[in-house]
Amino acid sequence: MQIGVIGLGRMGGNISRRLIKNGHEVVVYDHDEKAVAALRSSQATDLEEAAHKLKGSCSNLGAARLRDLCQQLEKLGRDGSLQTAPELLASVEEEFGRVRTELVDALDRHRVKEETKP
Repeated sequence: MQIGVIGLGRMGGNISRRLIKNGHEVVVYDHDEKAVAALRSSQATDLEEAAHKLKGSCSNLGAARLRDLCQQLEKLGRDGSLQTAPELLASVEEEFGRVRTELVDALDRHRVKEETKP
């Protein structure tokens, strides 16, 4: 669902940021293009930071494909180019689901192994 916000002053800007953080697609308008650019920039920075953190965790777990996808997301955020971010984020979510399943299975196998030790 898209939500439109007109005016990115103090209230409109805060509302927009909260909606975005909660996963909503926000379409914004302000007569001052600098306000729109600032909101996009903060989204890009948030994306870059989140992707960077997740990328590090993926490296620690050996989830190479997920790490590579996060690296691509991080670059989009750094470049401020968010047009292809939704498609890439969908790939990240799909790969995360696969990695999570593998990790849960590995933990289950470890538990069974520990329980059957003499």
